[in-house]
Amino acid sequence: MLLDRFKAHPPGRRALLAANPPQSVSPQDILDFRDHSYSLRFSDIGGMVHWAKVGAILADAVVARTGSAPFQDARAAAWSQKGNSLRMLAHFSEAEISLSVAEEALRLGTGDPKIGALLWEFRGSLYRDARRFALAEASMVEARTLHEEVGDEFGLTRCLACEAIFAGKNQNPLRAVRLAERAMRRVDPCSEPLLAVSISHTLAWSLVDQGRPQHARAVYSVTEPLFDELRHESLVQAHRLWLVAHIDEGLGLDESAEPLLRRASEAYAKAGLFYEEALARLDLGIVLARQHRMAEVLATVNEVQPLFEALGITPEAAVAQRLRFEVIPSTVEQVVQTLTLASREILLQPVPWRPIPAVAA
Repeated sequence: MLLDRFKAHPPGRRALLAANPPQSVSPQDILDFRDHSYSLRFSDIGGMVHWAKVGAILADAVVARTGSAPFQDARAAAWSQKGNSLRMLAHFSEAEISLSVAEEALRLGTGDPKIGALLWEFRGSLYRDARRFALAEASMVEARTLHEEVGDEFGLTRCLACEAIFAGKNQNPLRAVRLAERAMRRVDPCSEPLLAVSISHTLAWSLVDQGRPQHARAVYSVTEPLFDELRHESLVQAHRLWLVAHIDEGLGLDESAEPLLRRASEAYAKAGLFYEEALARLDLGIVLARQHRMAEVLATVNEVQPLFEALGITPEAAVAQRLRFEVIPSTVEQVVQTLTLASREILLQPVPWRPIPAVAA
């Protein structure tokens, strides 16, 4: 298997090997690189980007030698995943370019609807993170149409899950709950545990936002064994910590939420996801404020601004800086309201650009 042979080489050599591929490369070999990159999305973001880029280099080199339609399809798949991996780090312009390359390759190929559907899903996720929700919804319509064309039930379920996330990010928890419940009824947790916990996360989070934390707790409890099975997926566990803290906050269990938020922010910091770390710390500030621990609130707020500044984001850093002055003279109720509004304001901004983490494997 070509992918296994590449894994035996150090990361710095793989791009050179991909640019000079053996004659025996098949379209499936290129798809293997795409699939391997995608599989790392919850455990090794640096590796995900690395393997997506290597796969795109390999596809370009092979197509330059033989531009047959099946290889163009494989190239479209490789560049789609490259765009998706860059999107996860909020490298929006590079992701947009990569997805455009994929679209052109698919046009030169057979137009495989499965590859096309995933391309539109990735576009939808890109527009979601850029907070362009109308375009995100339109992209999912295109993806669903192609999934229906080939009878891909799993793809249709994934689209519903994505649309639920879109609604939640757009601060429409009622629609998010409705879509997530539909997706939950369709998913098979045994065969697709990652999708199942993702849907459960969206549903439970949105139920809290809808003012139904008890129901959210029940939803989480059902899928808790699945989260346990995915204990090696570091980002799944970080999201889990934040979710349980969010539920506890909704139930008024601030003392329980506090250590969970600290662990979540540490996990995001370890993964290099400083944006999520900063938002988790804002939630921590709310929990501390409710416990009348104002000195710790101020210390936590002071930690948030440098995180946003390190990412080079002006709006979020400005909000964090403003907080430092608004929190000091305020009552507990005013502090909680200020932090909550700040978090919502930040969430409506496009997700910020992130540096690419080191390759773990």
